[in-house]
Amino acid sequence: MPRKNTVLVAGVSLGAMILAAPVALGLIAEREVARSLDRAGLSHDGVSVAPFAGTVLVQGLVSADGGTRVGSVRWQTSPLTFIAPAQAQAGGFVLENIKTTLKQGSVTIPKVTVEGASFSQDDWAKIFAWDAGLPSRLKSMNASLITVPEIQVLVSIDAQNKMEYTVKSVMAERLVAGKFARVTTGDTVFSTTAPGMTQDGVVKKTEMTGFDMVQAARVWFETAAPGEKPAPLYDSYSFDGMTSTAKGATPLQMDFGKVTGRSVRMKPLKGTSMASLVNDLIQAGADKKIEGKFGKAEEKVLLRKLMPALIDLIESFEDDGAGGENMVIRANAPDGKPVAFKIGKFAGSYGGGTVPSGFLVADIEMTAPDVTARLGHFGIAGFSYLPTLRGVAEALEKDGDFKAVDPRKFIPKIGEITVKGLDIDAPDPNSPAGVKPERIALKLGQFLLGGKNEVNGIPTDIRIGLQNLAFKLPENSSDANLKMIRALGYGALDLSAQIAASWNEAGKEIRISEVSVGGVNMGTVKLNGTLGNIGRDVFEADPAMVQVALMGATAKALSLKVENTGLAEKLLTMQARQQSRSADEIRKELGTLAALGIPAMLGPSDDAKAISGAVSRFLARPKALSIDVTARNAGGIGIPDIVTVGDPQSAMKLVSVKASAGD
Repeated sequence: MPRKNTVLVAGVSLGAMILAAPVALGLIAEREVARSLDRAGLSHDGVSVAPFAGTVLVQGLVSADGGTRVGSVRWQTSPLTFIAPAQAQAGGFVLENIKTTLKQGSVTIPKVTVEGASFSQDDWAKIFAWDAGLPSRLKSMNASLITVPEIQVLVSIDAQNKMEYTVKSVMAERLVAGKFARVTTGDTVFSTTAPGMTQDGVVKKTEMTGFDMVQAARVWFETAAPGEKPAPLYDSYSFDGMTSTAKGATPLQMDFGKVTGRSVRMKPLKGTSMASLVNDLIQAGADKKIEGKFGKAEEKVLLRKLMPALIDLIESFEDDGAGGENMVIRANAPDGKPVAFKIGKFAGSYGGGTVPSGFLVADIEMTAPDVTARLGHFGIAGFSYLPTLRGVAEALEKDGDFKAVDPRKFIPKIGEITVKGLDIDAPDPNSPAGVKPERIALKLGQFLLGGKNEVNGIPTDIRIGLQNLAFKLPENSSDANLKMIRALGYGALDLSAQIAASWNEAGKEIRISEVSVGGVNMGTVKLNGTLGNIGRDVFEADPAMVQVALMGATAKALSLKVENTGLAEKLLTMQARQQSRSADEIRKELGTLAALGIPAMLGPSDDAKAISGAVSRFLARPKALSIDVTARNAGGIGIPDIVTVGDPQSAMKLVSVKASAGD
C-alpha cells in the first residue's frame, strides 16, 4: 500500500543490473544491487544474483523508516538481461510476505506476482514511494498481469473501534502506462467493532475496467491546470452484491444485489491538492484534542479553507451514472417481531456526463408489526446544494455572519422531486382511548415539486402537484373538520391539487397557469391569471428594492372555473337537514340571493349582470361555472388604482367580465 517515505515493494535498480552485466561476475552484480538498495535507503538481509538463470533475489527488505518489511523479492528475466541493456526492462517478479505497519493499523500481503513487467530506468523503490512524484512514475509502469491472492487491512483507532478487511483473489490485467484494462477481486470479507455494536459481512466479486492510477494519483497530489477538464478514474465498475450482519441494540441483516456504475471522471482541485487538504484536516483533528489549542477562531479559519475546497471538489467530479437492485434490510421490532425494508431498484448520477444529475429509488416496501408501507417511485432530478454551499462560504468569509449574506443565496437548486405510488396501511395512533384503533389506509398517486430557471436562487418556473391523495376517514375521530366531512356523507377522500407559474422576462409577466384543488365525487376549483410589470428587480434587487418593485406590479387577468361533481348537492342536503327544509328550497333561496345581491353590490353594469346570472344558474343547477376578468388597461390594474377605488361598483369600471354556467 502507498505510504509516504515507505516502500511496499522493493526491487532492483535496473541501472544497477546493467552495470552487473558481465555474465561471469555474479558477485559484482550482487554488490551493485546492494548498493542501489542502500542509495534508496533500504536495508536487507541479503542479495543473490544468478546471471545465467536471469534472477535476482533480495531477502528481508526493510524500508528506511522500518514501517514496511518484505520477506523476499524475486526478479525473473532473460539471461540476456545481464548482457544486453535493451533486454533489461522486461520480465516478471514475485514479492512475498509484505507487511506495512501503520500508526493505527497494518496492511499484510502474503504474495504479489507480476508477469510481463516493463518499467522505466527509475529505481524500483521510488516507483512505490508515496510522494508528489508518483503520477509521473506511474506513467512508466507496464505489466501484462498482476495477481494478489489476499490483502488484509487492519485498522485499530482505539480499543473499542476496530476494522478488518480481507480482499481475496485480486487480479489486474494489461497495465499500460499506469492504466489497468481490468481489475477484479473475489470476495472481500470485513468486520468492524464499535461501542455497543459489531458488524461483519462479505462484498462479493467486483470488477473495474479502465482504472487509471495516474489520474487517481494526480487528483490526490496535484492541482488542476487552467481550463482542465475531468478525466476518467475508471470506465466501469460493478460488484455482485453484499451481505452484512450488524449486532447491537438493534440487530440488522443487510443484503444488496448487483451494483453497476459507468464512467467516473475527476480532475485535481484548483487551489490546493487533496493530499494537502486531508493533511490539514488530520492535523486539525489532532490539534482539537489538545486543550486550549483549537477554538472557535481556529475552526472558522479551517472552515474558510475547507468550504471552497468542498465546492471545488464537487465541481471537479462528473459521472455517467450508477445503479443497483434488490437491497433488503431486516431487523426486529422491540416486541421481537420482524421488520423489513426493501428497495427493488436504485440509480443515480452526480451529472456532468451522459446522464443528467439525479437520484431514483423504486419499488420500496417497509413491513413492520401491523404496518405496511409501499412506494413505487421516489426521484430527484436536477437538484443541487452547490448554491447553498457557496452562500455558506460567503458567510464564512464575513467572519461567520450569516445575516450579512442575502438569504436567497442559501436556496438550493430544487430541480424536480417526484413521489409516486405511496400506499400505507397502519393503525390510527390518535384513536380514542379504550377504542380499538381504526386502520389508516392512505394512498398517493403522485406528488411533484419542481423549480427551475433560477434568478438569484429563486425559481422563476415552479410547479407543485398532488394527485389522488386518498384515505379513509376514521369513524371515531374527535377532529371537528373530519366530523363535518363525514356528516356530508363522505367515508373517504381522494384529493388533488396543483400550482404552476412561470415568469416571462421579455413580457415582464408572471403567468399563473393553474392553481387548483379538487376531489373525487366533490368537484374542482381552478384559478389562473397574469401579473404584469414584474421585472428582474423583483428577483435580483436587495430586499428593500424588491418591495418597491412589487408595489409596481399589476393584475392583468384572472380566470375562475368551478366544476361540481357532488359536493354542492351534499352541502345543500346538509343545510336542508339542519334547517328542516328541502334541498330544493335552499337552492332556490340561494339563487334568488345571488340574482338580487350581486347587482346590488357590484352595480347595474352589464358585467355585474353577467356575473349574477351565471352564479344564479350555477346555484340552480350546479354543474360548471366560469368567470373571466380582464383589466381594461392593457398594462393591468396596479396597487395605486385599487387604493383610489372607493367601492365595488367603481372597481367594475376597471375590468371587463365574461361569465357563464352550464354543463
